[in-house]
Amino acid sequence: MKVSILKEIVNTYTKRLGQLGHKWEPLYEYPFHWSTQDALDKDTIQKLLDTFKSEHTQRLWKRERYRPIETLKLFNEFAHNMSLDALNSLYNSQRTLDDRIDLFNFMAEEILNHLRKTNDHNNIADSHWDLQWVSLLISAKNPGEFAFYHRDLFFKGAQTLEMKPQPLIDDYSRYTKMINIIFSFLKNSAIPEKRMREIKNAPPEVIEHPFKNVAVEALALYLKIDIFEAPR
Repeated sequence: MKVSILKEIVNTYTKRLGQLGHKWEPLYEYPFHWSTQDALDKDTIQKLLDTFKSEHTQRLWKRERYRPIETLKLFNEFAHNMSLDALNSLYNSQRTLDDRIDLFNFMAEEILNHLRKTNDHNNIADSHWDLQWVSLLISAKNPGEFAFYHRDLFFKGAQTLEMKPQPLIDDYSRYTKMINIIFSFLKNSAIPEKRMREIKNAPPEVIEHPFKNVAVEALALYLKIDIFEAPR
């Protein structure tokens, strides 16, 4: 990757600190919601349902004819254990990230097949949730390790940073590596910690271990990409 571009990303973001406003805070709201559920007696599915019920931040994942939370609720009611196994596979850090996502999607498709055989749900949404939504599921639980995925951000970022080889398909693993490199450059200037202090109600542990979405913000600002637009 081009070090000169990485430095420009850091400089651009540094100049914008303190001027980002409230628009960007949805990137941090889901991890905050997840963390408030940790002490409660809830399983993974219920914690996710509570984490993503905010009306304010649904534009990051909810689109026309795309209702992943409703599908998750339906799966949970129909096959709770299978649904929980699917989510646990997504959160299994012993597997590679690609394996986790592939297994999660496979298990979700299996639940859908069983559901269609036993119920009249011909109009149910496709269970193959897109990578943007899956990234929110992962990053809500582990925001210090994973970040929100945006397709345009990935492909334009890879082109701008001269990633080799250039990506041809969505790839959360390669996107994560790109974000991690940007984050490391920001970290050298203590910028992530400064950003976390700006976020309303950010707890001390978040300031000490900043979320990787700081790098998402920095890249999006540099490339002038509105990551809150619905995917094309």
